[in-house]
Formats: sequence, C-alpha cells, structure tokens
Amino acid sequence: MGTAERRQREKKQREEQIQEAAVKVLLEKGFNGATIEGIAKAAELSPGTIYLYFKNKEDLYGSINLRAVQEIDRQLKDLVLSKKADPMEKLRLAWQALETVYCQSPVNIQALIHGQLQGSLQDISPDLLAALNSTARNIINQMADILRQGMAENVFHQANPWALADIFWGTFTGVVAWEEAKRTTNPEKSFLRPTLDQAFKVFTKGIKV
Repeated sequence: MGTAERRQREKKQREEQIQEAAVKVLLEKGFNGATIEGIAKAAELSPGTIYLYFKNKEDLYGSINLRAVQEIDRQLKDLVLSKKADPMEKLRLAWQALETVYCQSPVNIQALIHGQLQGSLQDISPDLLAALNSTARNIINQMADILRQGMAENVFHQANPWALADIFWGTFTGVVAWEEAKRTTNPEKSFLRPTLDQAFKVFTKGIKV
C-alpha cells in the first residue's frame, strides 16, 4: 500500500471515529445540546483535531446525513432492479428500508430531518452538500421508478411519480419528527412503529387503483 493510500485510509478511519462519537453525544444531548468540545471529548481527541476533518458542527451533522442517505440509496437500487417483487411489494420494502436505517441508529434520520427543517445544510462544505443532493436525487428518482412501474401496471393511480415520491419521503420523515418531538416531553409516548404502519397504509390506500 502506497503512502497516499495509507493516508486516505487513516483519514477515513479518523472521520468514522469522530462520527461515531458524534452519534453518541447527539443521542445523549440532542442537536442543540451537542458541542464540538463534547464530541471531541467522546472521541478522545482535541477540538482542533475535529476541525481538521469537519469545518463546524453542521458539517459533522451533514456527514452523518450522508451515511444515512447512502445506505437508503443502496437498498433502493437493489429493490428497483428486482424482478421478484411487484410494485406494491417494492413500495412496502422501500418503506421498510427507511425504517431499518432509522432503527439501526435513530440519529441517522434525526440528523437528516434536523438539516432539512433547521436549514443547517447551508452551512456545510460544498462537496458534502453536492454529495447529499446527488444521493437524495437518486433516492427520489428510484422511488419514482417504483411508482411509475405501478402506474404502468395499473396498480397505482396515474399521477406525477416524483411528486408522489416526495410525499412518500415526507410522510415518513414527518411521522418520525413528530413522534420524536412528543418523546422529548413524555418519554413514555413511544408510538413510532404503529404510527408508521398506519401512515404507510394511508399512503398506499390513496394511490392504489
């Protein structure tokens, strides 16, 4: 392995170390309570080292966002190409993919929602923002492909597939954001799973022929 390759590998390992520390701090403190100093302490690094890899806290959030959307993108690519599932089953599996990524680490989707609602994505580095936008477009296009297939097979009502894909994504993230907001005032209110199930039923009932 050459020097350049070794440095790149070490850079990636350090970034992952910082991201994992950030996830722990975000789960404990929330987005507003988390600080670069706290994340540095959890990563056993100096704040200055954090800034070598991420220009600010929003940039670090954005990198966590990117991990989440890349995993969703990967799962949807396999799903769109599948010949075994019909459009309704693909739609169910797409929803399940979102749930899986969220349940693996709630911070993944929470960071994504935070960036969308708080407008913090404007403060991240241009390269990271470009990667996020590109991956998000891939996700919406793949969702639109599934919906368009359903329309072609007369399973779904005829409509703008990209608009429906936006509604699909917005429904999921909206339910997650609302349920998490309720949990901050009352931790016993844990109705995310049944609410997501009901939201999916309502969505599919509305588009099904």
